[in-house]
Amino acid sequence: MGNIRTPCFWITQGVDGMPKPWDHFHVDNVMVNAYEILRSPAWTKRVREDGIHKSIGFDGPIMMDSGGFLLLKKKMMVVKLEDIVDLYEKSYTNYCVALDCPVRPSTHFSREREVQKITLGNLSKMMALRKTNNPYMVPVIHGSSIQSVEWFVSRLEKKADFDFIGVGSLVPSLFKLKGALGIRDAISIIAYIRKRLPEATLHTFGVGSMITMHLMFLLGIDSIDSSAWRTKAAYGAIQLRGVGDRYITSNRRSLVKRKLSKDEKHMLEDCRCPGCRGDGLRGLRRSFRLRALHNAWVFQQEVSITRRMIRTGKYENYARDILRTSRYRLPLQVNGYLD
Repeated sequence: MGNIRTPCFWITQGVDGMPKPWDHFHVDNVMVNAYEILRSPAWTKRVREDGIHKSIGFDGPIMMDSGGFLLLKKKMMVVKLEDIVDLYEKSYTNYCVALDCPVRPSTHFSREREVQKITLGNLSKMMALRKTNNPYMVPVIHGSSIQSVEWFVSRLEKKADFDFIGVGSLVPSLFKLKGALGIRDAISIIAYIRKRLPEATLHTFGVGSMITMHLMFLLGIDSIDSSAWRTKAAYGAIQLRGVGDRYITSNRRSLVKRKLSKDEKHMLEDCRCPGCRGDGLRGLRRSFRLRALHNAWVFQQEVSITRRMIRTGKYENYARDILRTSRYRLPLQVNGYLD
């Protein structure tokens, strides 16, 4: 496996996406998507011939996602397991994700079990198709209840002893306050998986804001990825340490979201990121590129700070202070994570 430090944050970026934060400051890890590469013959050829690290100009650990979510969402192309495995091995990526099928919150039990079996079947087939042991194959746990997850994990353990395991299907639930498979259920499921697999490095996919990042770390998740540094910048939002989204441009969304306070403006004045150096807030308001770089910088810096706080025993109090003012306060209290 590639050498990663936990907790860790993977910057999700398209192979031809801009900006590339690692060209401007230190980035620990990057995640790319096999589906996006395979839809482009030119990029497929380039990555197979040159490897993913040279292709995107990044020499740290890279994880390549299968694109299972995009395959279901866009339905624009059919990808064979053989093609994904071939790309994984020829790209020399450090980690690769087995092709999984997300479980939707409204899925009937019988359909959910069918989808789980497809995910487990894909994992078995992809492991059999491999010609080498590199890159490290990451399985993804799916389930909408503790009982469903337990069924999945028990089958997964029969296949191999995995050290790095993904947790899927739960991110949409983190934005659902009430009802089936809402925030409370997602917290319970993640806590159960952490207890059930105490030695594994656990990764959650598609975590959005910095607030959600701290929720995951507090629950015992070791690794997260996010493309929110880009998507939020596109909507005119920036991230601030311990605060989350703040909208700084005059678009429709920014009119109904919290804007910068005086103290938050002072925080930006002290920011040393590549996006803020130069024109500061004025530049951020004008440029998507500068907002994106700022957001990626804040994510990366926050993870580095989190590691230092964990070493000194200060992190849990820090995370709880942040989450007490978030939408996660009551669900965390119910589950015993907040006083």
